[in-house]
Amino acid sequence: MTPQLSVKFIRMPKLITLPNIDFRQLRHVVVLARHLSFTIAARELGLTQPALTKSIQAIEERLGARLFDRDRGGVRLTELGWRYARRAGDLLVEAKELDGMARQSANGVGGEVHFGMAPLPAQVLLPALFIREFKENPELISHVAISDPETLVARVASEELEFCVCPQRSSLPSMLRRDDLGTIGISLLVRVDHPLIVDPESNRLEDFPLIVSSQMPDVGLQMPGSPKLGPLRVAVDDFGVLTRIARGSDAVWLSSAFAARQELEDGLLTKLSAFDGLLEARISLVMYSHSRRSLSPAAKRFRDWFHTQIISHLPA
Repeated sequence: MTPQLSVKFIRMPKLITLPNIDFRQLRHVVVLARHLSFTIAARELGLTQPALTKSIQAIEERLGARLFDRDRGGVRLTELGWRYARRAGDLLVEAKELDGMARQSANGVGGEVHFGMAPLPAQVLLPALFIREFKENPELISHVAISDPETLVARVASEELEFCVCPQRSSLPSMLRRDDLGTIGISLLVRVDHPLIVDPESNRLEDFPLIVSSQMPDVGLQMPGSPKLGPLRVAVDDFGVLTRIARGSDAVWLSSAFAARQELEDGLLTKLSAFDGLLEARISLVMYSHSRRSLSPAAKRFRDWFHTQIISHLPA
């Protein structure tokens, strides 16, 4: 006997398709549900009464159910109509908020921005940036990652971050673009009663411990003519820690003066100005972003502000 081949047909579920939602018609339902009068609702909507009637009938025909009962006694919501009008009102509110959010983001006055900063530019630029943003763009939410340049660049390349600001890198992934923001000088910072300040003739720079940010790039301080620095004793990325060490010890802090701008203004720290002419090194700050991704308005505004601060407001 020839074996029978049994074939079982499986009915696949139909893909769910949603009709196009006409937000104008949703608004017609919501306004009519509020007034329960075609005359008053049509007046608010700027329609003729026949046009509003036709719109409501078109919705009901598409749904296959009545939303409103009409008779000589007036207009009443059906049970479905009450639920439909309530959900339609929620949708209209959500749509309005979505549109407003998109418009704000497009103008750079709202939305969110995700970016990264190396410790030095973060210390120099972020406080003033956010003080300004709180006043001019209070709706913008900023998510900032403070990390080493290698990590930040990798996160920009993977599009986790929109951009990052850090000292210039010698090698980069090919998909990144760069915007040069400017350069900042390097200084030697000490407490105001440091021996090199009180009695510079009897003390040598090389005899005092050196502290730096661990992400301080190689700025060529060992070039001929550069001052001979003391032994490196602390390398840490926390500028608050570095500030406290410099204030409470004889350590010499190699950094940008802007990292301790407030302490310098308050007279707690000072620059070893005698060595300024010998410090030829400068740090180039760069903004890296993904070449296939357009910068958001907020990112463009930040970039321009960073550049202006470094070029125009921060002394060389």
